[in-house]
Amino acid sequence: QMKVSQEPSFIIRREGESVTIRCRCTSSPINSLHWYKQQGQNRPHKVLVMVSTGTVQVNQFSASLDEKNKFAVLNISNSNTEDSMTYFCAVQAQCYKAT
Repeated sequence: QMKVSQEPSFIIRREGESVTIRCRCTSSPINSLHWYKQQGQNRPHKVLVMVSTGTVQVNQFSASLDEKNKFAVLNISNSNTEDSMTYFCAVQAQCYKAT
């Protein structure tokens, strides 16, 4: 059974500071890892998608993925009040059927 965990669960930062969120997955291999942000009851908005080990940057968001250790990090640089919302990761993993 796959399990995805994220930490920390709550962050308080001053405007202009950086924020780091970590995501870990127990399944292997990871096909893709998606970072989302959601404000209130609105629909989640995709921040970025990672499909291989490495780093991706979109605006003030940068993310890294370590497929071998099943670990990802989202960094938000120069945070501001508009960044105050819920962030979460979602993993698409490859499942194999034993024969």
